[in-house]
Amino acid sequence: IYAWAILCEVDGILKWVDLLWDGQDIKHLQTLEERIIRLAQTLEIERIEMWILGDETFINFLWDHNWQKADEPYVHLIGRAWHPDFDAHDLIHQMYLTLGDSDLI
Repeated sequence: IYAWAILCEVDGILKWVDLLWDGQDIKHLQTLEERIIRLAQTLEIERIEMWILGDETFINFLWDHNWQKADEPYVHLIGRAWHPDFDAHDLIHQMYLTLGDSDLI
């Protein structure tokens, strides 16, 4: 497998905390997703949640697999660039961010 995830069950929800994959072969994501769904079913968990920012290929994969987007009202990305060659808005949106980057799990 060229993709792996860190998962954590919290209050009956399977949190997909982190994702690493080769960024090239969607089949690896498919295999990983199937295993995660099978795990949730085995544990009788009906909901899987994750955060993802900065991986358009994976985000498109999720849309193609009927995942739903939900806004998180307590997460706000802000930044400030001190150098004139850098745009803080662009930098924030180039970051790869998952739930594992927070202190909420």
